[in-house]
Amino acid sequence: MNIPQNNLPRIPNKKRIEILENQLTTIAGIAIESKAKIVLADDIPITCMPGTNYKHFVLRLKQFEKCSVQESVSLEDRLGLTLLYRKLVDLHPDVFLYFDPHSSLCKNSQCGIFDKRQEGNNRLLYGDEIGHFRPEYPDPLAITWRDYLKTIFRVKH
Repeated sequence: MNIPQNNLPRIPNKKRIEILENQLTTIAGIAIESKAKIVLADDIPITCMPGTNYKHFVLRLKQFEKCSVQESVSLEDRLGLTLLYRKLVDLHPDVFLYFDPHSSLCKNSQCGIFDKRQEGNNRLLYGDEIGHFRPEYPDPLAITWRDYLKTIFRVKH
């Protein structure tokens, strides 16, 4: 049993990871039969400490500093999922491909709630504490996805 934590990185929920692994292994069998490929997209940065009232502190009071974390902490927080995905890619390289957009949403080893990847762009990325993109900015990963898909399909411009 995992004990809830109010800080990062959190302890991976082994039961949930095991359930996901079983489901993805089942899907891999179906994909093998149909000669399909599956892209496993790893998690985006978590920027707020668990339990942060994002709507109140960030959106209402503009206390943006409450949701900023070192990139290494965010990567460690999702390590259970990352290890599962890499394991599945190693076990079924003919089925699973791995995509990791994490670092594309961080800058200078810091992950925050603003998109600071381009000079002068300070758009708010997230609409809540669990990383859902805002309706006003639904596609901050569009270029990252496009570039990744080009490598998969070897598309030339």
